[in-house]
Amino acid sequence: MIAAWMAYSTAVGVLLGVGAAALERVARAYGWPGRWAWAGAVVGTAAAPVVAWLGGGEGGGGGPGGAVALGPVEVIVPGVGPEVMATARPVLEALNGPLAASWIVASAAFALYGVVAAVQLRRRRRGWLLDAVEGERVLVSRDTGPAVAGWLRGTVVLPEWALALEPGWRRLVVAHEREHVRAGDPALLALGLFARALFPWNAALWWQVRRLRLAVEMDCDERVLRAHPDVRQYGALLIEVGRRASLSGALLATLSEPRSFLERRIRRMVSGRGRRRAAQVLGLVVVCAGAVVLACETPVPERATGARTTFEEQSVEGLSLPPEVEAPPESPSEFRSPLPPAASREELPRAPVPTPFTVAPELKNRAEVQRALERYYPPLLRDAGIGGTVLVWFFIDETGKVESSLIKESSGHKALDEAALKVAEIMQFTPALNRDEEVPVWIALPIEFRTVLR
Repeated sequence: MIAAWMAYSTAVGVLLGVGAAALERVARAYGWPGRWAWAGAVVGTAAAPVVAWLGGGEGGGGGPGGAVALGPVEVIVPGVGPEVMATARPVLEALNGPLAASWIVASAAFALYGVVAAVQLRRRRRGWLLDAVEGERVLVSRDTGPAVAGWLRGTVVLPEWALALEPGWRRLVVAHEREHVRAGDPALLALGLFARALFPWNAALWWQVRRLRLAVEMDCDERVLRAHPDVRQYGALLIEVGRRASLSGALLATLSEPRSFLERRIRRMVSGRGRRRAAQVLGLVVVCAGAVVLACETPVPERATGARTTFEEQSVEGLSLPPEVEAPPESPSEFRSPLPPAASREELPRAPVPTPFTVAPELKNRAEVQRALERYYPPLLRDAGIGGTVLVWFFIDETGKVESSLIKESSGHKALDEAALKVAEIMQFTPALNRDEEVPVWIALPIEFRTVLR
């Protein structure tokens, strides 16, 4: 369901944005660049749905074949319940078409805007003159800049009025734009715009890109002030440039930014770094780490596979008949033919072949396992009415003791998979028998988490 994936991506973006805001404050306190915190948040927000989609529903790697299939273990707890989800699912699925169409149109509009802006920039550049100002090769325009044109190999662009500034101000203007080029800021901003064009519906991503632009400018201000530490002169220059802001366009990194940005930049320069309080820094680090952990643990929506899920939805005509089974031989001597030898404990986990057995193992403490699963059911998923089925493979020895376990088919939710694996320590099985001999085997056990209406 596209709506669920959009909500998931936005939630992850909000959490990563909170973490980036906390990390940026820590960076500012120590004089470190703050833009990388927001660049990481942008990349993480854009990558999260892609990684979750590609990784959803995959097993935990290969395992030996021929596992003995046992009946599922179900854990049912109060929650939103399947009744509510059954009502919401058709509504969400009905939105798939309109949301997908809107997504494509919006992304195409962003792409078209980028192409048009690039064409316009190319046309305007034909009228710009190449000159050398303060030792820097610049393009002189009539009304564009101060800015950097180009994302990879940027060129400083100055408007004609900037050339008439007093030498000290003109030197600062060129130094600011030169720092943008040297630090690769245009490419970083291009990354943010590209991510926003891919996911134009993600409000959290828009916020992150805006904060990335502000962080880029603040970092540039700090670098310029290290070489030219006259804060009063630099602040006056920012106000003058903001007052005479020129046409820039989407494909230019500019010295002039929105008025709210200008106020924050000047306030930052005047206030300085301030005192570093260990408790405050530690608190910010905890907030950052907690936000990232919550983003990683955000429940991933189910992938729509189109498969029917209940027996009532299956038509009898669509079911295939089971293969015919030959009648057992009447000669008693045929029953006395020896069974294939059982695999040893050392060989079994590495051998992808069925283990010969005559009596399958059984789970002895099913009720105890169900109670344990109720305790392990992640509260966040339980309260949201989110469930799933985990197919777990267990290797049990000759006594029925679980020696190892692995996820064969994931539920799509890491927390549910981990809860299913936790019960391995308390599971008790009857041993598998090959005739009268107890043998080690792999077993496949589905563990289902479900909620019911309160």
